[in-house]
Amino acid sequence: MAHIIPFRAIRPHRNKVSLVGSRSYINYSEKDFQEKLAANPYTFLHVITPTYGLKDHGDLSMKERYKEVRTRFEDFHQKGIFQRDAQPNFYVYEQIKHDGQSFIGVIAGVSIDDFNQGHVKKHENTLTKREAVFANYLRETKINAEPVLLTYKNEDAVDDILVRHRKTRPEYEFSTTDKTVHNLWLISEQEDLDKMAKAFSKVPDMYIADGHHRCASSARLSSDLTDHYGTEFGQAYDFFMAYLISDSQLNILPFNRCISDLNGLSSEQLLEKISASYTVEKLAKKCKPKQKHHIHMFLDGSWYQLILNTDLINPKDTISQLDSHQLSETILGPILGIEDIKTDNRVHFYSGDKGLKGMEKMVRKGKADIAFALYPVEVDQLIAISDQGLIMPPKSTWIEPKLRSGLTIYSIFDL
Repeated sequence: MAHIIPFRAIRPHRNKVSLVGSRSYINYSEKDFQEKLAANPYTFLHVITPTYGLKDHGDLSMKERYKEVRTRFEDFHQKGIFQRDAQPNFYVYEQIKHDGQSFIGVIAGVSIDDFNQGHVKKHENTLTKREAVFANYLRETKINAEPVLLTYKNEDAVDDILVRHRKTRPEYEFSTTDKTVHNLWLISEQEDLDKMAKAFSKVPDMYIADGHHRCASSARLSSDLTDHYGTEFGQAYDFFMAYLISDSQLNILPFNRCISDLNGLSSEQLLEKISASYTVEKLAKKCKPKQKHHIHMFLDGSWYQLILNTDLINPKDTISQLDSHQLSETILGPILGIEDIKTDNRVHFYSGDKGLKGMEKMVRKGKADIAFALYPVEVDQLIAISDQGLIMPPKSTWIEPKLRSGLTIYSIFDL
C-alpha cells in the first residue's frame, strides 16, 4: 500500500505566485533564461541559480553554490515572498493547458520506505554520481522545491476527494505565459486528511513518471541521515515530495530523433537497407504516426512511413514492443552505426511537444540529415515495464504534466 503524509509547505503568497513558479532551468534557452532573471525579481530561478549577479562566482565550490541556494531561499522567505503553512496539508494541484487538456492530482510526502521496498517502481536506471550530487544538494539546501511525478492505477476513492475539492474556490488560480492555467487547493481538515491517506492505502504500487534521480537521491540522503543521527523512521527526510496523478490523467508524448550523418550511405542505399525490416511508403504530407510500430521518417525533403515487419516483434518481450527500441535495433545501430544513443553526438533528441515542424526544419537547414518521429509509449507499457523490473531505452518518453518549481516547497528537516 502507498504511505503518504500531509506536510507544511513553504509556498508563495497568493499575490506573487504567478511570478514565483518557474519551469526547470534546463527548459529555457540561454537568452530566455537571462531575460527572465533580469525582468522578474520574484522568479524562483533566482533561488536555484543564485550565482546570477554575483562576481567571481566561477571560484565557488559545489558546496558553496548549494549554500548560496539556501541563502537566496531564506532571503525570499524573509522578504515575505514565501510563507509557511501553519498546519500540514495535502495539496490538490490542477493544470489546464491552452488546448483544454487538464491534469489533476495531489501533492504529498511519499514514504522513502515504499521506494526502498519496490512499491515506488522505476523504468529508468540512475547514475550513482548524479544521485550523490543531488543528495548533497538536498543536504545543503534543506529543501525540495519540485515534486517527483508519480502515477498509479486509478483509484475511485482518490478521485472522489479530488472532485469534491475541485468544486471549491482554489487557494491559487493563475495563468502563465505558456497559456497554462494553474489551480491549487489545500486539504486541511483532519477528516479529509485521513480520507486521502486511507484512499492511497488502497494503492498497491506507484510508478515514477518523471524524477528517477530525485527519488534515488532522496532515498540516499535518508539512509545517510538515519545512519548519522540514529533516528527512527518518520523524520521529514524519510519522505519525498511527489505529485500523484492517476494513470488515466498521465499524457505520454514521444522523444523523436534527428540524426546527423548517414554513415557513408546515399539516401537510396539507406532506404534499401531499411526495407529489410520495414515496409516503406512515401507520405503525401507530414503527419504523426497513428499506431504502434509505425515510424515516420524525413529524408531528402520527403516524409516516409516505415511499418515494422511483424516477425521482428516478440509478443512476450515488453521492451520489444517499444518503437524506440526497434528503431535502435533495426536502423540506428546496424545501418547508421550508432551503438549508444546517449553518447553519440550524431543523435539529437526532439521532444514530442514540439511537433514535427522543427524536426523537418533541422534537416532542411542541414543541422541533421534524417529525422524519425515515433508513436508514443502507452501508459500501460510504462507500468508493465516497471512491474517487470525492466528498463526503457534512453529518451523513450516525454511525459506531461511538466511541473513548476517553487509552488510548494518541502522542508527536508522539518515536517
